[in-house]
Amino acid sequence: MFSANAIRPVKCGVIHGLILAFTAFSLSSTSAAQTSQPENNTIQVQPLPQLGQPNQVVRPKVVKPATPKRPQQTTIGLISGPYGSASLQMSSELSQLIGEKGFRVIPLVGDSQNQNLRDLFWLRGVDFAVVQSDTLSWSKQDSDTKDLVSKLRYITEFSNSEVHILAHRSVTDLKDLEGKTVNLGPRKSQASLTARNILRALDITVRPIYLDFQKSIQQTRDNKISATFLTSGKPAPLLSQISRDSDLRLLDIGYSDIFAETYTPTLLSHEDYPNLISENKSVDTLAVRTFLIVYNWRRTNPRYAKVSKFVSAMFANLRTLQSAGYHPKWREINPTSSIKGWQRFDAATKILQKEFRDVSLANATAKTRSAFEKFLSSQGVRTTSLLTPQEHERLFNQFMQMRKTTRSQEGK
Repeated sequence: MFSANAIRPVKCGVIHGLILAFTAFSLSSTSAAQTSQPENNTIQVQPLPQLGQPNQVVRPKVVKPATPKRPQQTTIGLISGPYGSASLQMSSELSQLIGEKGFRVIPLVGDSQNQNLRDLFWLRGVDFAVVQSDTLSWSKQDSDTKDLVSKLRYITEFSNSEVHILAHRSVTDLKDLEGKTVNLGPRKSQASLTARNILRALDITVRPIYLDFQKSIQQTRDNKISATFLTSGKPAPLLSQISRDSDLRLLDIGYSDIFAETYTPTLLSHEDYPNLISENKSVDTLAVRTFLIVYNWRRTNPRYAKVSKFVSAMFANLRTLQSAGYHPKWREINPTSSIKGWQRFDAATKILQKEFRDVSLANATAKTRSAFEKFLSSQGVRTTSLLTPQEHERLFNQFMQMRKTTRSQEGK
């Protein structure tokens, strides 16, 4: 028999164990109940869906952009003059006008007129080149181009570039340049070619240097060099920026028969250069004729159709280009004018015969002749007897075209 004192510790231990077991069971039940029946403000985290087999790489779907539709345009490369030249601005205006009509005309900055010819032959993407008349004459003697010029054709006269001879105030005449230091322009530039031709024709020998025109202005002002040549459409921006008290002047170049084949007479006025030429005064000079040239593609070549389409569009818009708002040099263009010793591109000939009528001076009325004489006077041609018959006819056609354009504008 166990005593009461011996049984008491055993009983207490059993009771204590039952209490702990009941407490553990209650906590477990409460936790399970909370898990199975969450409260309303509890956020449930859903398991991520299975994206594939373990270690499988999931790559996003790549959507390629649609290829843009290529515009239906005819691309034309037209190389003309350097920055600031009239021909480059005219090329840009032509690009803007007919660029809206299925063409993409890309005006290209020319290095020199000689290089323009070479680029027309050999540079990919060049379809037309603006080239001056004395460059065309030079090309027949140049070893790189003399065998190729027979494959060139001209489209039309493009514009004239006036010859400017800027001299120190102490120089009063071209003959004063004999033996003096004269800047002819960059060595391969059009200005240097024209300057050499003029000095050779007048039998004037100078000490030539070959500087950029802008760099030579200050040296001419300081009388370190006597004069500098510039060939550019008037008014030339660099000359327009010269101040009135600069000790500089523009020299006269008298016209004579020795210039008849390549150059035409013209003048520079006070309106062109108010800081260099006094009011009611003018400077006699020469203008270099400029032409749009193309390679003579065969009719079976795709390039023939391409350039013919451009020529047609240019002639169709010529009257618009000769109106106000465009470069004034457009109004000097006579599309029927010819180059002695050169052939016109046959597609251009057909268009001109259809769209432009060449009026002969011999058949003009007395009233028209009188108006023509006034036109010549305004252009600085004071002695018409010095003009060759071909040059006289060319100026008459230019006059008739300008009058036709004016009447067309007045009728609108």
